[in-house]
Amino acid sequence: MNHLTFKFVLCAIGLIGGVFMLVAPFIPRTKACSSRHHRLALFFCGLAVVAWAALGLNEQLSYPGLASTALDRLHHFKGMCAGAALGILLLQFASGEFIAAYRKDKLLRTSSTNAKPS
Repeated sequence: MNHLTFKFVLCAIGLIGGVFMLVAPFIPRTKACSSRHHRLALFFCGLAVVAWAALGLNEQLSYPGLASTALDRLHHFKGMCAGAALGILLLQFASGEFIAAYRKDKLLRTSSTNAKPS
């Protein structure tokens, strides 16, 4: 697999993952077990990932026809989108509320499976 094919596949996977992150906050199970700001962060991270993937696919499909300044701007905006998505995800994982919500969900699942029917 050559370099351009790898980048194209990576952008396509990013696009699929970004669409999943855009849809995930609206799933009923996600609404029930996570707070509003976690869902908003996931939504905005999905937007950034979709923008990163779209810019990457645009770069792959129109690479020979772009001027050097346009290509530089494309790389700049692509890097900004990737940095925003990574920053949002890292802040979510580093927050104490994310860990507490995960433990609470795990505890609820454990207690519901151990409950005896009467």
